Parts: sequence; C-alpha cells; structure tokens
Amino acid sequence: MKNYILLILIISFIYPRRDCLQQSELDRLGRLGGRPELQDSTLSPKGHFYIHYDTTAANDELQSGPPDLTDLNLNGVPDYIDEVGIIADSAMKVLVEVMKFQRAPFDADSIYDIYIMDFGDNTYGFNDFDGDDTADQNQEDGTSSYLRIDRDFIPHSEDVDISALDIMRIT
Repeated sequence: MKNYILLILIISFIYPRRDCLQQSELDRLGRLGGRPELQDSTLSPKGHFYIHYDTTAANDELQSGPPDLTDLNLNGVPDYIDEVGIIADSAMKVLVEVMKFQRAPFDADSIYDIYIMDFGDNTYGFNDFDGDDTADQNQEDGTSSYLRIDRDFIPHSEDVDISALDIMRIT
C-alpha cells in the first residue's frame, strides 16, 4: 500500500496539475470574456455603429437569439435593429457634438459595435472593454469597448407600462 501511495505522489510531482475541463474565464461581474459572434450585422444610418444580432435561435448558448425580426419598411433589416441604430446615432450626436464629450475609443475599423443579446432578469445591457490590442493605435488614450444590450427587455417591459423600444431608448 505504501508503494502505491509513493507512486501516486511521484506521478503527481512529475506531471503538472492542470484543469482538464477548461472553462471560459469570467470577469468580476460573471460575464464571459471576448466579443460574441452573432449571425448578422448592419451599419447605423450615420455609419457610427455596427449593430450585431442573431436571426435564429442557434446561438442560445451565447445568450443571444433573435430580436423581433419584423421588417415593416422591407429594407432587409428588422425594425428593432433599425431603431437601435437611429437611437445610437442620436445619442452620439448629443454626447459628442452638443455636450462635447470625447468620442469613445474605437477598435480597428473605427466603428463602435453594439451586440443585441438575450439577458436574464435585471439586466438591460452593459458596456464591455477589449484588450488594448484592438484599439486604433492613433488614439491618445483609452481602450476600445462595445455595448451589449437586451433584445426585448422582457420581463422588464411586462412590469411597467413602457414599451420594450422605449426601455431601449432609455438604456
């Protein structure tokens, strides 16, 4: 029996210990790191934002799934996504041109990214940052970032007399 224990100890020192079940690293808020890969994207009307979204439920493991895909104006982009782009462009105009805030540091393509995802209760969305290697090297300071916002704000929109679109405007 002593020989078995000795053998196990020797083997454990010879081979480094490692986690055989590699797990995705989470940040301090419990979020998965890295940008999500969604199925489709479109440019906002003013060209300041790429809005990324899914068109099927195939990406549910990434907490995404499609937003409302209704396209009443038949431009090939869901109306909800059109509204996200319009609202984002409007917010940028107010923050940067009117209030004179600095434009957020952008990644290599100079266009800020917004990811439409499905979040659980109590989350409307959040801002997340990239590593310094994705920022445009001509920027003076800052790390590029991106937004993740909820695709439908349910159950949040069921608790109040405000539409999901109005909650998205506030967010």
